[in-house]
Amino acid sequence: MRVAITLELPSGEIQTIQLPDDVSMDRLVPALVGKLGLPLVDGAGQSLHYDLLPPGGSPLASAQTLADIGLGPAARLRLRAQPLAWENPAQATPPSTPGHLAAPPRPGQPINPLDAHLHQPARRPNVTYESA
Repeated sequence: MRVAITLELPSGEIQTIQLPDDVSMDRLVPALVGKLGLPLVDGAGQSLHYDLLPPGGSPLASAQTLADIGLGPAARLRLRAQPLAWENPAQATPPSTPGHLAAPPRPGQPINPLDAHLHQPARRPNVTYESA
């Protein structure tokens, strides 16, 4: 079933749209952003994350549907855009490396000790030939 929702866009514009009430937010929000032609990055080039929330409420969970939260006709939702926070890997402290992985392998030593069986010399099959 579809329900009419009054939607406040990040720009402040208000639209009344029909939305399915049985689609989870993790599928509905990206489709809605695409359909409305909203930007995926802000002016600084940072990726934007969108979520739906009722006025004065917290964002709807990704698994929730409009039916789950009991939104009926003439309900109002706000589509919020926020820069997506990324961890800067250059500033993060690298994890310590276990000793058996830190040093390069010595000649004859398997590259990965967990796969030592892959580095064994091939065995010759036990084949006998008979002359006729």
